Amino acid sequence: LSTLVLSDSTTSLDFSLPSYDTNMKGFGDGTEMYSSKIGSSSDLMTDPGANEKEKQERSMRLAEEARQQALAKKKAEAKAREEEEKRRAQLKKEKNAERFASIFN
Repeated sequence: LSTLVLSDSTTSLDFSLPSYDTNMKGFGDGTEMYSSKIGSSSDLMTDPGANEKEKQERSMRLAEEARQQALAKKKAEAKAREEEEKRRAQLKKEKNAERFASIFN
């Protein structure tokens, strides 16, 4: 047991940093960068967020269309409700006129 401890204490550790080649190829020459060149054959090299402005404009346009459709639907429902109230008011007026006429006959 003591020989094992002694052998570990004599081992030296190397804490030196590894050396790097400063003339490395493929690092910093722009091949990793997204590029959205027209006619690019590689879809892997196109930036997925390049058309973010068009996506935002499209979603805003669709939201505006949906809002206008909802408003038109709400107006149509209000108009139908108003017509129904007018019809019921006319029906009630006719019934009241009949009732009033039947009282004096």
